Amino acid sequence: MPGEFEAFPTDFARIDDFGIVVMTVPKAAHTSIMSALAATFARPGETPKQATQRWRSHKSRDVPLDYLSVGFCRNPMSRFRSCW
Repeated sequence: MPGEFEAFPTDFARIDDFGIVVMTVPKAAHTSIMSALAATFARPGETPKQATQRWRSHKSRDVPLDYLSVGFCRNPMSRFRSCW
């Protein structure tokens, strides 16, 4: 259905070389997750920043159904206790 996923976040790291999509949420270890993905899946000679920029250039509606999809979120009480 067109527009069905428009309300969902668009911060997806789509790693086409390996068929993986990772949804990250700011303030939920986002930077650490992206650093780990870059250390593992960046192309030879590619900086972590270049890799994450290449991966994040996709919209949520462009996520292929046959990709391994993973998401990370933070416990709401943990975020509340940290005051952010």
